Amino acid sequence: MRAALALSARSFLRRVRVLEHGAGNGLLTHAIAIALLLPNLVIESPELSDSLERFGEPLREHCERLFVRAPSTVRAAQMESEKMRTSLIDVARALVETETRNDDAAPPELCLIGDLAKDRMSALLGEVERAPLGSAVPWMLLTELLGTTIRCRGVERTVLAGYRTILARRLAELAEQSAEIFLQALVEDAEPALHEQLRSAVDALRAAAVLAA
Repeated sequence: MRAALALSARSFLRRVRVLEHGAGNGLLTHAIAIALLLPNLVIESPELSDSLERFGEPLREHCERLFVRAPSTVRAAQMESEKMRTSLIDVARALVETETRNDDAAPPELCLIGDLAKDRMSALLGEVERAPLGSAVPWMLLTELLGTTIRCRGVERTVLAGYRTILARRLAELAEQSAEIFLQALVEDAEPALHEQLRSAVDALRAAAVLAA
């Protein structure tokens, strides 16, 4: 099953500009990238797109608790939200449990698309049920939803696979630590390779959006 972020060229460019601006050298920049690049469409099962759209509101509220305040002042207890936890679990479970309905469905002409790794998502669901929302665990699950390939005018180019791999590895390391250590990592310098991979991916997204405009 494939999920995609399908937007107009103008909307893609707006998100690209936010990503180009960044939020310092810590993992906060990459949390923003995850939130901005999450899919809004399931290609073979479009009825799940409504679930992704509904998840947008609790995710925005969760992000605001990180982004609006100075991240260094946020405490793990302040990140707890039953609405966010329930919504994340519900949307992930729906993606894992729904069977593909239309194998021949074509993706939109401009989108960031990727295959959903249902086995990894299923394994992470149990962790999300137990882990603090201020930890790295919810972000691990969200990272599994990220597309890896930009599609523009029928041409597909892999642009986010390397970034997603490095990001997932770093989040897995932080998931072994406390939520407080993860929150601290949001503002501490992240490994340069992570920033380089994101810059390269953002450049490719910009080029595709400009071409599609």
